[in-house]
Amino acid sequence: MSLTKTSYSMIQGAPLNVLDFGADATGVSDSTSAFNNALNVLRAATNGGALYVPVGTYLVTSINATNLGFVNNKYVTIFGDGNQTTYINGTQDDVAVLDCTGSSNLELRDFRIGTKSGTYAQTGLLLCRSTTSNQCNGNNFYNVWVQGDFKKAACISIGAESSRWFAPAFRNPYPNGSYKHCTFYTADQNGISASSLYQTILANPVDSPNTDNAMFKPHFFAEYEDNVSNVVIEGSGQWSFYSALLLCKGDTNNYMVSYVADSTTNIFNGGVQWYEPLIEGPSYTAHRLIGYSSVGVEARFQGIKQTGGYNNNWSFSSYTLIRGVTGIGLPYNLVDCNFTNLRHNANSSGIVYADVITRGEYDCITVRLLVSTSLQGYTQKVKFGRFQADSEFGSQQIGVPIQTSGTTAPTTGYYPKNSIAWNENPASAGYVGWVCTASGSPGTWKTFGLIS
Repeated sequence: MSLTKTSYSMIQGAPLNVLDFGADATGVSDSTSAFNNALNVLRAATNGGALYVPVGTYLVTSINATNLGFVNNKYVTIFGDGNQTTYINGTQDDVAVLDCTGSSNLELRDFRIGTKSGTYAQTGLLLCRSTTSNQCNGNNFYNVWVQGDFKKAACISIGAESSRWFAPAFRNPYPNGSYKHCTFYTADQNGISASSLYQTILANPVDSPNTDNAMFKPHFFAEYEDNVSNVVIEGSGQWSFYSALLLCKGDTNNYMVSYVADSTTNIFNGGVQWYEPLIEGPSYTAHRLIGYSSVGVEARFQGIKQTGGYNNNWSFSSYTLIRGVTGIGLPYNLVDCNFTNLRHNANSSGIVYADVITRGEYDCITVRLLVSTSLQGYTQKVKFGRFQADSEFGSQQIGVPIQTSGTTAPTTGYYPKNSIAWNENPASAGYVGWVCTASGSPGTWKTFGLIS
């Protein structure tokens, strides 16, 4: 049951009313100072308190909700009358509409964050650590919608420990074609180009883990036509999404969820789990993994899982020459990733070579993938549902030695140990073929079967 103004009074004492501080609910004049003055009262209160935002539309530049409730026994709540009736709209470019940097034990409930028409706020809600608070912990969000014309994201949650989101919605219609960004963005790095008038963000990504976060029945709507990444999770994070709905409008190069390796280590420390999601769009990849070409030759991804739900196709690279060597590409190491009913969408620009170590039929412990621009090689399409690979050499089970033929041992493509290349031109004193004695690209090959 949604808490009302009366029940807040019972829990935290009589809530403050933003109208009493001079806010304009008609959406004509600016209400920034009214919000900030009210929050300053709660910031100074020993036990925190609540701020009530009645039905209406409120125009603000950026609300200073930083460092609220960072003492364990202090709780601050900002609540409206519903996400269809209480609107807080940003009017200034390149700032956070609601800046919650450094806040803990904060609750936001029953209102909508948006932008005034013609304004492209960089983010709707900013949640991360600050120099005055080394945690951003225990924050809860109920029925909060974030929608509008955002340059970077509809919501950014950076370095937030233990946040809970109940029925949030993130909607970004992308009216300006030059801004093709996501509806939701989260990372373990604090200097992420999010800005506000008030934030003092810690600069060291090591000091800002993104741990123990969960969303229940979230909605993500990316409405720009094409080339959209709907949800982006970068660096590391422990997120659980339950019954999520992800939609993209366009039909070209849309990615529902993109996991991006840390820009300094090329490692994605996972823990992202999707439970019964509904992922839809005219043309899209459900999950995409991305490494950095400038950091190193290998990107590692851990703990990314989807259980049940609708659609689970994956794309493993947006870089085909990440090592800077033509035909080699990026090796991905995936650890403890569950690929139930997974299929890989190989595009025309790259071929995926796979060496898969499995436990059982569907639970994948480690996957190593090499993406190459070369048109030569073994695997062209990978269907991981039963760990099958379809190639120009016929259907082979991944992990089982490959059998091919030719007049010489293979010189291109990835081959696991014990693969066989049969000699198409056998002759007296020659050999029956070649055997791969060490996996690799193309591996180590030795002759076998002397023809007497």
